[in-house]
Amino acid sequence: RPAEGFEARIEWMSEPKNRGLIFAPSIEALWDVDPKELDEPIVLVFRVNPEGRVLEVQLPLEDEAGVIASTAAALMKYRFEPLEAEVPRDQYGTLLISAEEEPGP
Repeated sequence: RPAEGFEARIEWMSEPKNRGLIFAPSIEALWDVDPKELDEPIVLVFRVNPEGRVLEVQLPLEDEAGVIASTAAALMKYRFEPLEAEVPRDQYGTLLISAEEEPGP
């Protein structure tokens, strides 16, 4: 969880689609955001090198209150499992952050 009341998932755009996350700091900018006020998920596309370091985060144009930029800064600190492919290459993924779903009755 990136912050209390939020959940995150990563979707990889290429294989391996099950690349594991080793380290993910909390996202401080979300501490002051009410999850119920998040109209749509925060979506960030990012690039990871074969060693598992995030090299780049693509920011959308709109960023009210600086939450997106702060989320991108935290994403730059994420670390993923290294790739052991014969031809190592960068991998792109999408981070989606949304309000945590409340459990049903």
